[in-house]
Amino acid sequence: MQDDAKKNELEQDETQAPKNKGLSRRRFTQASMIAPVMMSIASRPVLGQGNQCTTSGLESGNHSGVDEVTCEGCSPGYWMNHPQSWPPQYNPDENYDPTDPNQNNGTLFSQVFSISNSSPYWGLTLMGVLKMTGNSDPHKLGFHTVATLLNAAVIGYPTFGYTESEVINIYNNWTGTAEELKIKFENLHSGSTLYPWITCPL
Repeated sequence: MQDDAKKNELEQDETQAPKNKGLSRRRFTQASMIAPVMMSIASRPVLGQGNQCTTSGLESGNHSGVDEVTCEGCSPGYWMNHPQSWPPQYNPDENYDPTDPNQNNGTLFSQVFSISNSSPYWGLTLMGVLKMTGNSDPHKLGFHTVATLLNAAVIGYPTFGYTESEVINIYNNWTGTAEELKIKFENLHSGSTLYPWITCPL
């Protein structure tokens, strides 16, 4: 009887072993299928990060389909000639005289950007800076800075590459030359020779 019982146990073990092996094999296969999925999710770049309408985005050359990306920005000339398009937080009046109660004072450049009293833009309104000519704004930095600010305020991110606060921070913390910053801002609006597809939507 004992021999019969042992024989039955051995037969049961032999029939169970393949099942257990099969189960282990299935678990390993499932685990190996899940691992690459998890790895691909973890390593996948986050879509939508960054904006192709920023200067760095435009310079990356990653515009396989320009039609897929709408980048818009109006030129300094547009903002100078269309004060009615300015956002309410910036007064387009060219003059500033706080002693004149009848004066509709324009927004000063120094009320928006951090500049010293030695800056060529000191005491000028945003509109006044747009209207600077010749050697008074030799790099035309102020000209393009004001347009960039207004584009950010009216057109807005992401169609325009930057937010208002980003434009202000870029200007205030710029460590390159005035010419380099001018070029950076100039290439964000219509009329850019490098990026002719940028248009003014207004």
